[in-house]
Amino acid sequence: MIPRIGIIPSEVRTLGIERTYRLNDAYAQAIQAVGGLPLILPYANNEENVLAMVDLMDGLLLTGGADVAPRHYGEDPKVGLGSIEEERDEQEIRFIHAMMKMSKPILGICRGMQIMAAARGGSLYQDLEREMPFAMGHSTEANKEHRSHRVYLEPDSRLSRMIGKEPLWVNSRHHQGVKRLPQRFVASAYSNDGLIEAMEAIDHPFAIGVQWHPENLFAIDERQMMLFRSFVNATKA
Repeated sequence: MIPRIGIIPSEVRTLGIERTYRLNDAYAQAIQAVGGLPLILPYANNEENVLAMVDLMDGLLLTGGADVAPRHYGEDPKVGLGSIEEERDEQEIRFIHAMMKMSKPILGICRGMQIMAAARGGSLYQDLEREMPFAMGHSTEANKEHRSHRVYLEPDSRLSRMIGKEPLWVNSRHHQGVKRLPQRFVASAYSNDGLIEAMEAIDHPFAIGVQWHPENLFAIDERQMMLFRSFVNATKA
């Protein structure tokens, strides 16, 4: 059976009333490129529907998007916080907890890594420029395939065993980042300014977050493809 990978889209309110969904097609293309079947998930209106969708899924892909609401990591909003999607936050947190409980694979990308951290007890920099002034420029205006800086992988991490231990050139389009790791997670990659660029659960078969956007690089970088391949293969274990 083809592994079924659930993806939660962003919401867009037309005239503030009618909800529509939005998703960058690169995520679905990356999953299909490594033999998975992307399933775009509607927002569930009760816990029963969440669990029913989790039963259908072999893995969960958490994608980029708006900022995570600070209340999910116990903070008030600060200057520099961007737009948020409260209902999406709630949906993803419910799915993360359910997938973790069932030991099903999760891959978080950019915001996806950040919501994983918030859901499991970590915290975020609400705006790197203000809260981490010595940080490099993580929010670039270059095209999505532009690899702007390197990340340095922890040599004994699960991530490095998947894609190799050498520094990895990545694209970068974020102004938030993980400040405090959640319990039972470790950092598996850093940028040279010390920002956490990847994290992984230590007691889960596959729960990994990365801060860059491999969905824009998998077609031109085999190591980025290996990340998606490892994720989809983990659903078969």
